[in-house]
Amino acid sequence: MSHPQSAGAATSDRDTGLDWEQLGLPVAVISADGHVQRANRAFQMLLRSSASSEATSLDWLARFTPEARALLFTTLADRRADTPPLAWHGARGGALRWLAVTLKWRSAGTRCVATFHDVTLLRQAELQARERAEQLRVMCDTAPTMLAAFDAQTLRCEYANRTLSRTFGV
Repeated sequence: MSHPQSAGAATSDRDTGLDWEQLGLPVAVISADGHVQRANRAFQMLLRSSASSEATSLDWLARFTPEARALLFTTLADRRADTPPLAWHGARGGALRWLAVTLKWRSAGTRCVATFHDVTLLRQAELQARERAEQLRVMCDTAPTMLAAFDAQTLRCEYANRTLSRTFGV
């Protein structure tokens, strides 16, 4: 069973001369097939906050939901530079977290330096905004009064509720 290198052995990136520990966020070198080759202390802490403190070079992938893991593998296979927010099972018994991953590809596309950004609060705000927009849409659609929204510059109708649509046959 292989383990990601400990933080002490992996704090400097020989390619760039960076001291990863000073970045303040999880960083790892990941192969195109998802194996962690090196990682900093912040990445190790991210793993420890998850289901198991013993992580193999592939165990970290199990913390993503199946959909998020598939999206991550597609990102790796396509050698993309970043991911949309990925659902991650973080702390033991804790709520679902969301991570965005930024990738800088190295060595002819066989490995990349990945930085992990916790975007949970942004994702929660986005989901709440969508839920509120849906509540507003339902409220407007069921209002007994005619409601419409127009683009101020083009005067194009952007929205008409059911009452207005029924009244004018739109």
